[in-house]
Amino acid sequence: MDKLSENLYFRDVFLSHANLDKEQYIKPFVEVLEEREITYWYDEAELSWGNSLLAQLSDGLSKSKFVTVFITDQFLERNWPQAELRTAMNEEITTGTLKVLPIIICEPEKILKLHPFLRDKKYLRWNNEIPSMVEELEKVLGRSYSNKWTFSHPKEFRGHVWIKIIPKNENKKKIHEFTIEWGRWEYKGKIDFKKDSSVILDFKKISEERSWPIEFSITPSAFVISGRGNPVIDINKGWKCKDNTGKRKAMIRKRVQSIMPDTNKDDAVLIE
Repeated sequence: MDKLSENLYFRDVFLSHANLDKEQYIKPFVEVLEEREITYWYDEAELSWGNSLLAQLSDGLSKSKFVTVFITDQFLERNWPQAELRTAMNEEITTGTLKVLPIIICEPEKILKLHPFLRDKKYLRWNNEIPSMVEELEKVLGRSYSNKWTFSHPKEFRGHVWIKIIPKNENKKKIHEFTIEWGRWEYKGKIDFKKDSSVILDFKKISEERSWPIEFSITPSAFVISGRGNPVIDINKGWKCKDNTGKRKAMIRKRVQSIMPDTNKDDAVLIE
């Protein structure tokens, strides 16, 4: 499994809930998660006919960074979602690492009486302001927005290197201008985010005498991550040499191809 596939396989959050709460709470929450490019495990999307419910739920719990628990009266009346809560809390207690993020939609005393171990946890109250709750989730995930980013990759690595750009919610309709500086090479471009999508820029890392850091700057600010894997938008064409030779580096091809399951290649356009 390559690095990019690995990143797609592990989810940011597992959504634990009672089945009767799907329409009112879970689906609206999922819509905002998708807008913010937060990966999630959601049984309706993950479970297929004939698959083991227990096995897939266990897999989803173990391979999600956090478990967001939607605690309603319906949740408290059903054993299965409460078992998910106990399993996640047991992992949190055993590892000493934050795992459970409760959203309480019923009277708090009801859940605290049944699960007193939640008394020491900070929880959110459902207030129908889903974007503000997702912003709290972004903070827990460590997602921040900035104009400048620095990434590095092992000197011995050869192959595709990618940078994923996620715009701020309020800036999704704006043109973003970016510059990549990598050793003596520089690349400038613009991105027009269409249909509220993210963009992944891909280029190649070849043999080098030393491992140069990648300096990435973007305006307006955005959330940016970097990794190694298969190409999505190849930008090997258009690099300029910053030393005295002033030569243009023109390599291979440029192509636009989506490997993200929810992304259409027309969602975002790289503007030369």
